[in-house]
Amino acid sequence: MVLNALEVDPGRVWKSPWRFYHESMLDCCLSLDEIKTRGITLPQFTCLAECNKLIIDLKYAESTPEFLATFRETVKQCMAAEDSILVVSYNRKILSQTGTGHFSPLGAYHEESDQVLILDVARFKYPPHWVKLSTVRDAMLSIDPVTKKPRGAPFF
Repeated sequence: MVLNALEVDPGRVWKSPWRFYHESMLDCCLSLDEIKTRGITLPQFTCLAECNKLIIDLKYAESTPEFLATFRETVKQCMAAEDSILVVSYNRKILSQTGTGHFSPLGAYHEESDQVLILDVARFKYPPHWVKLSTVRDAMLSIDPVTKKPRGAPFF
């Protein structure tokens, strides 16, 4: 989704005549079978982005007030830019949702309520929804059992 939204050329045709990315084309860093079986960690997500020509600024979540303030500013900058996307890697359980680790892009920021609009990529499960920025940060603080690190926010 990020690669297509940013109009990154995959360098090959997906289905004639379209040159869009499809998940089957994400064949660097790890196999699609591995992703479907085990999911993907934040470092692997970053690797997939970088090997597909994206420049990424990755922020791991921290519990400090400084991180929340910096994250808020990053969200504001990204939402104001036409050529940036901010994805959050978070634990769904913190949002009282089913599942655990998940990636979704943010679609908007509402300053008065300090909420972000999560554009859930599993739309069949959860429609876009507003969440307090501090709650998103808390969901990103959840430790990934594979990497033993907190989750975070890749910024493209």
